[in-house]
Amino acid sequence: MTRSLPASSGSFRDSRPPAAVHQRSSGRSRPTRDNPSTITSPAQRPNTQISPGIRGTNGSFSDLRNHSPPYLTEAPIQISDGFLYAAAMERAGTRLLPCGVAVRHILRGKSLSRAACNHAIMERVDIRGDVLDLGAGTDPSYRSLLNTPRSLTTLDAAAPHADVQADLERVPLDIAAESFDTILAFNLLEHIYRHAELLGEAWRLLRPGGKLYMWVPFLIGFHPDPHDHFRYTEETLLRLLDEAGFKEVAVHGHGGRFTASAALALSGIPTRPARLLTALAALTLDRLYYRVTRVSEPRGFPLGYLAIGQR
Repeated sequence: MTRSLPASSGSFRDSRPPAAVHQRSSGRSRPTRDNPSTITSPAQRPNTQISPGIRGTNGSFSDLRNHSPPYLTEAPIQISDGFLYAAAMERAGTRLLPCGVAVRHILRGKSLSRAACNHAIMERVDIRGDVLDLGAGTDPSYRSLLNTPRSLTTLDAAAPHADVQADLERVPLDIAAESFDTILAFNLLEHIYRHAELLGEAWRLLRPGGKLYMWVPFLIGFHPDPHDHFRYTEETLLRLLDEAGFKEVAVHGHGGRFTASAALALSGIPTRPARLLTALAALTLDRLYYRVTRVSEPRGFPLGYLAIGQR
């Protein structure tokens, strides 16, 4: 089901609350391990929520440094207030790719990166209400994995049958604010040079309480469509979504050390049986490696990330 869209009135920058925009201050001292007093308390920025499981045992914000990326506490850097919050939001480990999912995708001629993306969608994406699919392409495979929404609007710059044809490098779009309950952006952001503006536009188009679901590849070859600009780490995604105004941000990696290596190698293996054996060997090695090293949530080698943000 598709729906007609009311035209936008004004820029998304005019519709965002002032609290969603984080300002940098050149005169502020930088937070370091030896100077934790420069990190202000959560009460001073009440509009951004922290996942309850991340707060320190004594309830203080300074205790959150134990759960932050190392460079937040060990290096003198200049960061925005909002990123201090983003670093304390939910940070999940990398989910190993199930063997059955990988085998099914390889037998269908798909890559391990596509298998990881579809597995993440099956596990974590729950679409509701009116849905906007950004960069929808032509009948993507993930569409069959989703529950049925109230309405689905597809947007793409090149797909001839998209409901809306628009260049995502040029925002705001001619769509009214707060038009959707769910926005999908799978395998899209790395192709958009002005990605921060696009995330701000997604925030504008969502209704309060609506969610953005976004998959981005990490360990993958160059794949222009028509361009290929970026690869994103977990910390980058947290910061981008936080600065765009999203709350309750979560980033989930999918992959593994040997699985990611195999994914890069499979494109050079000519036959499907050989690709299947290579993938199965990598999946088995991942499980053995992480069991021996007793690492329950590996972080270093994701095939990609599923990022979720709520307006």
